[in-house]
Amino acid sequence: MLEVKKVRDLTMNKGELDAAFVSAASGIAVAGKYLYIVADDQMCLACFKLDSDEPGDWVRLFAGDLPAEHKARKLKKPDLEAICVLPHSKYSEHGALLVVPSGSKEWRSKACILPLDGSGKIAGEVLPLNLSGLFAFLRTKVRKLNIEGASVLGEKLLLVNRGNSKDGDNAIIVLNLGEFLYQSYDTHELNGKAFIDVHPKELGKIKDVALSFTDLCVLSSGQIVYCAAAESTDDSYLDGPCAGSAIAIGDGKFQDLHIQLLDTSLKVEGIHARPVPQKPGQLELILVTDGDADATIGAMLSTFVTL
Repeated sequence: MLEVKKVRDLTMNKGELDAAFVSAASGIAVAGKYLYIVADDQMCLACFKLDSDEPGDWVRLFAGDLPAEHKARKLKKPDLEAICVLPHSKYSEHGALLVVPSGSKEWRSKACILPLDGSGKIAGEVLPLNLSGLFAFLRTKVRKLNIEGASVLGEKLLLVNRGNSKDGDNAIIVLNLGEFLYQSYDTHELNGKAFIDVHPKELGKIKDVALSFTDLCVLSSGQIVYCAAAESTDDSYLDGPCAGSAIAIGDGKFQDLHIQLLDTSLKVEGIHARPVPQKPGQLELILVTDGDADATIGAMLSTFVTL
């Protein structure tokens, strides 16, 4: 079991939102000097300076406000669950951020791309994307679509489906990155043409509750680090108590996963890995949590693994 230490609370400056903290942190991406977090109960992105304890700033993604009441908010939220850095391309000189919703309901299909500058800072207007066509296609490939993570592996875009619902599939979805980018920038409407393959996975259980994917990140070696949570629920739409979390390490061919439990009962939903200076083979994993409660402050955690 890996020892986890708390790094900080995810406190925020009030600006675009009258919200003093991130509650439902759902995905994490690092670009240059900046760390970005998506929250599944907001219309904004949280931006932090990397390795700083200063409060973050909200970045508006979609227009409008969400209801304050929990059930009404859940019904209306875009359910943004995944974020990753797209590499530099003819479309974006310094790369971009891709923000992806869960697709767990048909209306949860609004995604977006945000261009970056050379320092990793957001530097341009939000490009809205409609993933309804892609998600409709993916529902023919996995049961109970519930996208929770995204990352780039070479010329592939990886999405992980969280199989935490009854009859849901825990799976890695592989898309052609070039086709995904072409459709994103050409029509802003995505369909199933980018699909390559899907790899179902079993991650084991914690206290008789099945682990399911909540995020992933790709290492420079091509290895992949996943995080997973054991949430007791039979419905991808409804939350449940968390029995614990884990990380899993696998290769770029989606073969066997080496799973290690985390010594926390918090629901870990986002992961970023970075090398530890002067310690070859060791990684620091930066994790963020979702408390599944409006009044719960999300946390940033840290743990270390050796490959």
